[in-house]
Amino acid sequence: MPWRRKKSEAVVYEEVIHSCSGCMENRVPKGYVPVLVGREDGVKERFLVRVSLLNDPCIGLLLDMAAREYGYRQEGILRIPCDVEQFRLVIDAISKPR
Repeated sequence: MPWRRKKSEAVVYEEVIHSCSGCMENRVPKGYVPVLVGREDGVKERFLVRVSLLNDPCIGLLLDMAAREYGYRQEGILRIPCDVEQFRLVIDAISKPR
């Protein structure tokens, strides 16, 4: 299985590289968006964020911050310039039942 679940609505994932040459499993489960979180000079971590969380105002602010930093035409994985631990706190806070 190529994905390792960790916690709540955002899931940290790691890619599994198979033993065959040039073969890599890189699928995103339905209902999730891959996001690279971290500052340019710091630690970066990949997350799978549930699509339903993208409507939350806190995530909207992070996406606005990413648009200011990288522009609206990011190529490849969506990048968010936020500390990894702060991102986890935001995801945990908005994932809790109200």
